[in-house]
Amino acid sequence: MTVILDSAGNNTGSYHVIYSPKSGASAYKANVTERASASSPTMSGIVWMKSDGTVIAVESSGQNVTGDQAFQLASTLVFPLEFAENRASILLPLYQGAGAIHVVNQTSIEIGATTVAVTNYGANSLPFGAGVCSNGFTQNITKFALQTGQVPGTTFIIVPFLSITGSETLYGNQGGSGSTFSFTEYVQITSITKA
Repeated sequence: MTVILDSAGNNTGSYHVIYSPKSGASAYKANVTERASASSPTMSGIVWMKSDGTVIAVESSGQNVTGDQAFQLASTLVFPLEFAENRASILLPLYQGAGAIHVVNQTSIEIGATTVAVTNYGANSLPFGAGVCSNGFTQNITKFALQTGQVPGTTFIIVPFLSITGSETLYGNQGGSGSTFSFTEYVQITSITKA
């Protein structure tokens, strides 16, 4: 899977499963690559992980680490992939609960060589507001496009495309309470292969 997290293509992540429990192995082994920005070096490594998500070990820059160090390094390497996976579970309930979005259509798209059935969401109107007001945040969204899909033969939900622009105000126990900042979120999955 390859994920782009900015419209310029500078923040990227990818992984390729070398072996998995489906191939008779006791764990997953995957090559993982991550680049945080155009000026950042590319990080890469090999991650060994159990089916329940427990990180066994990570090899990167010639070092093999286990335990907490392996978990932290794996978290850095797979951040773009986790971000792309988790956005649907966070954003859909938030924006649907605010009555701000609707299903535009359902269709199939090609992501690399894999056909994925997707649901496209659009804003009922722009701008719209949503958020958790006590000890949380509110958002004012000025641009919105979200696409979710399920990898064939799995229960894995992905976000093939996301483009959101707006501002967010923090409240309560959030650091910088009362401050407002502008943001843009962009996700595009350019390739996926079911292992």
